[in-house]
Amino acid sequence: MKRAILLATILVLAGAGTAQSATQEFDVAGIPVILKSNAEIPVVTATFVLDGGLPYYGIDQAGLEPVLLMSAKKGTKKYPKDQMQAILARTGARLDNASLPDMSYLSLTCLRRDLDETWDVFASVITRPELDPDEVALVRERQINNVRQQKDDPDSYLSRLADELHFA
Repeated sequence: MKRAILLATILVLAGAGTAQSATQEFDVAGIPVILKSNAEIPVVTATFVLDGGLPYYGIDQAGLEPVLLMSAKKGTKKYPKDQMQAILARTGARLDNASLPDMSYLSLTCLRRDLDETWDVFASVITRPELDPDEVALVRERQINNVRQQKDDPDSYLSRLADELHFA
């Protein structure tokens, strides 16, 4: 599978949202980084954003990005599943992902004091995911079941229909 990544951005929010926060923009290895920091707030959020989705893959590959992102969170070459889960549980850090029709992201939320350790996990998920075939199959099956169950919830189904009309 080949894909052109038009945009990969890392957004790091360290206590953003107060008058004392400062924003910096710079590149790391060709990837734009936006850093918004406030030393008074101990929570850090880092988000890795990928421009992608259906415009790149087409309808026949719909759902590929969320399956890959969720599977990547199941372990990496450096951090097997159990070790990764232990680090995240001990530090209270959280890895989240979402995929929209035109972009996907993976984010890390942690305490500033745990950033060095959890950043290494986050970077490993992005750069060296294990993608164990059994885990990928399980994630894929769960995603398929979630899509099938959307019709059971009127609000979810209405949202899906609106998306299908908008992103035809």
